[in-house]
Amino acid sequence: MIGHGLVLREIACDAALNLQGLKGRTVLALIGIAIGTAAVIAMLHIGHNARNEAMRQFDTPWHRSREYHPEVRRTDGHPARCRT
Repeated sequence: MIGHGLVLREIACDAALNLQGLKGRTVLALIGIAIGTAAVIAMLHIGHNARNEAMRQFDTPWHRSREYHPEVRRTDGHPARCRT
């Protein structure tokens, strides 16, 4: 168990030294991660709002009545007949 602790400590020290040595690259990577995460969240939000707006536009009494009582009509106004 003591050997594992030393290995983990050595890995942590190596990681810290590498981050300090490559500050510019580290900062750019963190900025890229932040921008990418924000872009994904923004796209999800835009999609959610677009769906809500589309549902709101179709939420009219005429559309609600068609949802519960669908009736297909031909172009001449007569009800369509199902073929069997």
